[in-house]
Amino acid sequence: MKFIDKIIGLIAPHHCIICNAEGTILCQACYLSEFINQVSACFICEKATVDSKVCDKCTSKTPIRRLRVSTYLDPHVQKLIYNLKFSRTYACARRIAEILDDTSPLLFSNTVVTFVPSSPSRMRARGYDHAKLIAKEFARIRGLKCKPLLSKTNNSRQVGANKKQRLQQARSSYRLKSRQVELDSPIILIDDIVTTGATLGACAELLKKAGYKDVSCMAFAKKF
Repeated sequence: MKFIDKIIGLIAPHHCIICNAEGTILCQACYLSEFINQVSACFICEKATVDSKVCDKCTSKTPIRRLRVSTYLDPHVQKLIYNLKFSRTYACARRIAEILDDTSPLLFSNTVVTFVPSSPSRMRARGYDHAKLIAKEFARIRGLKCKPLLSKTNNSRQVGANKKQRLQQARSSYRLKSRQVELDSPIILIDDIVTTGATLGACAELLKKAGYKDVSCMAFAKKF
């Protein structure tokens, strides 16, 4: 995919989604001026916390203990994600991974990166898993391993579902795919968007039940 994307980039160069400058899908100037970087906070109540931990009052609401979010889901961010999901613009995965890298702290060298997998029907339609592309690029930037530890077992969608419905759907939609990673390895679980945290929470819960003690979550964007 990288080779094909490079060839396409030479024939039809990417343009910044904001200012239309040639040569990149999102130029650095627009990223710095237009993207809103999240502060370290509980993703549920947005109370400031250390290292993006879930605050004490919200720990009973989610299996997630730490969720780092890079930005909010504004129209520019949405366009970047849309182009990756539906227009096969693989350069978006690299740019998203670079932003995740910019907004994330140092990680232990034995950290393993994984991701929230797409449904089988989405995989067949697109021919790739967008979250996997982001996770692989982030792992490459950080010099870490990326492993597909989870799989999605059905084609359920959460659009329009309330928080309770999302949580019920998520818990029945994923399974552990592989145990090829040492249980003492810190795990980073990546997704593109977080809304209620139900999907990330269900996946984090699966990993913890499998014996992984240090599971942190990371999302590119959070809905307002």
